[in-house]
Amino acid sequence: MSNQTDEGMENMPIWQDHERRITTLENTFASFSHEMKEVKTTVQKSNDEQKKLLNTLIDHHLNTNKTKLSNLWKVIINITGAGGLLTVIIYALFQFFGQ
Repeated sequence: MSNQTDEGMENMPIWQDHERRITTLENTFASFSHEMKEVKTTVQKSNDEQKKLLNTLIDHHLNTNKTKLSNLWKVIINITGAGGLLTVIIYALFQFFGQ
């Protein structure tokens, strides 16, 4: 029986070391999980900022195109409006081909 007790004492430090390593791994995993949550939060925050900037850029681009289109219609209306350039061109064509 003395031999069994001696073997138990020799194996005890290995068992305790195993428990210590498991505890260390659990603590490391908990720390890693916390850091991953921080990275996820940072990425989501950055993604939201990028989405906001992209939407602002798209809105600005669409407003610029809308303004250009509006100005184009103003030019067309001014040209074809009362006594506009189109009337002058038609009159000139009739004068040229009419003779």
